[in-house]
Amino acid sequence: MSENLGSKFLTKTEKLYLEALAKYPTIKDAALALGVSPRTLYNWCYNFRKRYEARRGWINSVLNYKRKSALITKILSKRVPLEEVGEE
Repeated sequence: MSENLGSKFLTKTEKLYLEALAKYPTIKDAALALGVSPRTLYNWCYNFRKRYEARRGWINSVLNYKRKSALITKILSKRVPLEEVGEE
């Protein structure tokens, strides 16, 4: 795993999921690679955003991933429901 991911702000699971989301083009592909259901990953993304959206450290950590993946940009956008993101 990368060292510049804001390790003091993200748990191991959060890093693992975010790295998978940055690596794969869809949530379905990332979920298959992680061995979880796509719905589990959708729910995790939703809860992750809600839990950390107010933290400045979260913003800095996620910006590293956002630069790598257009999918993460869509996931973090409040304008696009998660169901639409996974349909690509």
